[in-house]
Amino acid sequence: PSSEIKLSDSQLSRNIHLHFGGMYLKNARANRKKSFIFTKSSQIKLKPVELWMAVSEDGGDEVHIIKHNLEVFNLHQNKKMKIVSGNVVYSYKDGFFETIKSNLDELPSYLFNSQLLSLHDKKKPEEFKIQEINYRSHDLIPLFGLGRWREKTIIEPSGFGMDLLVGKMDIGSDTYSKIGVYPRYNTRNFNLKFNFDGYLPSGNSSIDLNKIDDVYDVFDHLSYLQYSSKHRNFLVKIGSIDGISFGHGNLVKEYSNMLDYPRSKKTGVYMFLTTDTRNFSVDLFTASLRDFNEGGGVVGLHGSMFLSEYFPLTIGLGFVRDFNQFASVKDFISDENILNKNFSRGITAWEIDFTMDVYHNFLFDIYVYGELVGVWFPETHYYIREETTIETESCFPGYSFPCSIFRDGTWGINFPGVWVKYHHWWEFKFAFNLNSALHIPQYFGTTYDYERVRYTQYQSPSENPYADDAKDMLMEYALEDGDIVSEEVPFLLPKDIHSMTDHSQIKFPSLGYSFEAVYHFKKLVDANCSFSLFKDYTDSNSDSFYNYHLSLALQDNVLEYVSEAKVYYTQFFTNAPFDNEIYHENMLRGVKLGFKIIKSISIVVDYHDVFYDKEPDGIVDLVRTGGIDLKLNF
Repeated sequence: PSSEIKLSDSQLSRNIHLHFGGMYLKNARANRKKSFIFTKSSQIKLKPVELWMAVSEDGGDEVHIIKHNLEVFNLHQNKKMKIVSGNVVYSYKDGFFETIKSNLDELPSYLFNSQLLSLHDKKKPEEFKIQEINYRSHDLIPLFGLGRWREKTIIEPSGFGMDLLVGKMDIGSDTYSKIGVYPRYNTRNFNLKFNFDGYLPSGNSSIDLNKIDDVYDVFDHLSYLQYSSKHRNFLVKIGSIDGISFGHGNLVKEYSNMLDYPRSKKTGVYMFLTTDTRNFSVDLFTASLRDFNEGGGVVGLHGSMFLSEYFPLTIGLGFVRDFNQFASVKDFISDENILNKNFSRGITAWEIDFTMDVYHNFLFDIYVYGELVGVWFPETHYYIREETTIETESCFPGYSFPCSIFRDGTWGINFPGVWVKYHHWWEFKFAFNLNSALHIPQYFGTTYDYERVRYTQYQSPSENPYADDAKDMLMEYALEDGDIVSEEVPFLLPKDIHSMTDHSQIKFPSLGYSFEAVYHFKKLVDANCSFSLFKDYTDSNSDSFYNYHLSLALQDNVLEYVSEAKVYYTQFFTNAPFDNEIYHENMLRGVKLGFKIIKSISIVVDYHDVFYDKEPDGIVDLVRTGGIDLKLNF
């Protein structure tokens, strides 16, 4: 929830404890019982007054006096202040205690809706049109088709601000000195932040991280540019995007375009649109503006529709298109002989999802859900199940069984699923999975940018003369001519075709399950554990494949002297989980810790690992980026 409040009533007083969030309050003159508001920072004795106030998780109160006057007591200073109508007081846990003139633009729009706030006023029937009120009885039901990212929109202090960073950074074997200036400007509807950072290498052979060769390099210094409408039913953001999921995550799962900053910089676009009644919503994103200049780009579109409060079903439909999986090859490979091949290949996927309300009470919310995903290949996929695979048209005359093994696409079903929410802290999801042969669940996952295409050296293990179609499919992406049966040939392969070369194909239909547990606490703690298992159900001795994600994020004031903390470990579709000997591009791990020296000065330690073939030589390398920064916040 956005607010948490506790009400208590005794013979002596009526008390309101606002833990976090915002509230509107009107205390009438006829109320003879003493009434108080309590927060972490303040105590307020209520007189006849009309006010709106907001409380942050870190102990900051913002109290706007709309009518009459009020006295506010700051606990740290042991001091009270009289606030007159039209002013706002800021009362913080650290003792900050000031009052200024209220800015009406900073207040919620419903405060100016006389229909909603006419608690005691009488209105003529013709003046009160119930259809003009946006409230619907199902407004507390979330739009399940939306990803988690939209809930993490920019929330920063209003006005101008700036962060300064000075430190040291290592990227692989290269060392850099770093200085960064990050100015920002925020209002209720507009947010802007730049990242003007520079890196001085210690060696002449280090990668130049400061070059500006085109307009896209200029855009890459934009952390975010965000606009949201007055009622937050329209939002558009340019810059970094992180944690986008469609539906229940069986196609797009926590996708990000900012995994390896500053070595890899990308500028994406995200847009959200919903109706006033929240019956319909649309999410749209593109991962990289630069990729469009290379003839590619990942684009995703998802729509959700809530049917009715009487039939509480939410249906979502999603579409993802990677116009050219080779568009960002330059991010990982600098060999001109490889880049001059100019391979191009697009891939398309659709998904449909649903969520149905089942049960609600004060503590529990229970839903059932499902999702169907389809991935369409631009070419026919031939694959080999056994060395004796037959691929000729007249292999066994007189018999009707199929002679070719091929697919033009794959599908996966996530059903039935159960989603349980406990209070506003815990969420649990569990579902069964059924997938076609060759299907890769969560195809557009967190590490997709590192899996779009991969360099490999491959020799076919089969000398079967009937496997020519599969070999011809591979040779379309060969970097050199050669006999794939008698020697290793270098390839640059798209994600789904590459799975044929590293034994990560499930060549028969598979069964499995997925589980996810999420814990939230007042936007201060966010813990996530998700796990999926997939196995060929025709062979009990076949490998099992896994998707898993573990993460924990803490904000300021959760731990003493810790300003921020984050740790994560992710891998997609692997038959060797937590393997630290053989690296794969589908892995991601990292840790970030901030230690507060004083309120506006902290030390930040940030290390993260990504994996790709640097040379390229057919061996995936660990590329570690890490450093220590001194951070000043203004």
